[in-house]
Amino acid sequence: MRADVVAVEKGMPHPKPVHLVPPITTEEAARTGVEGVVVMRCVITKDGSVTDCCILRGINGLNRSVFDAVRKWRYEPVVLHGQVVNLSYVIQVKIVSGGQTRVVPFPPSQ
Repeated sequence: MRADVVAVEKGMPHPKPVHLVPPITTEEAARTGVEGVVVMRCVITKDGSVTDCCILRGINGLNRSVFDAVRKWRYEPVVLHGQVVNLSYVIQVKIVSGGQTRVVPFPPSQ
């Protein structure tokens, strides 16, 4: 992890998305009912942009689309101990039948 990036701390609220771009699913994925979760670790930068993503778990045929979409997302800047920080964050994007998507916070809220 980069030296200027902090990890999520216990009890820290989830970053708040302000702009989410849905992944473009293929006709074949929608037709065949492909479902699952793409899990990515990304950095939410001080300006709220998303960078340095890597896929931790994916769905064949949809990884690139999810990756490209998440890189266009924007979050409110993350403040930790009074300072705006770059945050390492795990993002889960759930793909459900028919190509619908849903963002799932990680770890899931209790």
